[in-house]
Amino acid sequence: MNADPAAGPSRDILSSPWLAGVVFCLPVAVLALSGDLDLTNPSRSVVWAGCLGVMAAGCLANARRRGRVHCYFTGPFLALMALASLSYGFGALPLGTMGWNWIGGATLCGAVVLTWVPEFLYGKYRRG
Repeated sequence: MNADPAAGPSRDILSSPWLAGVVFCLPVAVLALSGDLDLTNPSRSVVWAGCLGVMAAGCLANARRRGRVHCYFTGPFLALMALASLSYGFGALPLGTMGWNWIGGATLCGAVVLTWVPEFLYGKYRRG
């Protein structure tokens, strides 16, 4: 789907501080704070998958409605990491005792790279 170039950055979720805060910053804060809680693996997986799912949905919506380039990459990636969280938390993905660290590190590194590299190469918005 081609983005409507006339829509302008105002349709970009990231242009609204409140919406960006709820969709991206709040889930990141919950993920970070969940490390200090004594949660079982299944409980942690639900929290992580929920937070990553909210961010994935925000990215996918932003890609569709505004054509934000990095969102085409980060949306599916964050959805995959939500699935990895569920799989590890419920015992289907054998990552050992450091599994949450692996998932957290992969999510952080992947999100940073997939945010900056595509927009460096292709610009901020898809052109119609």
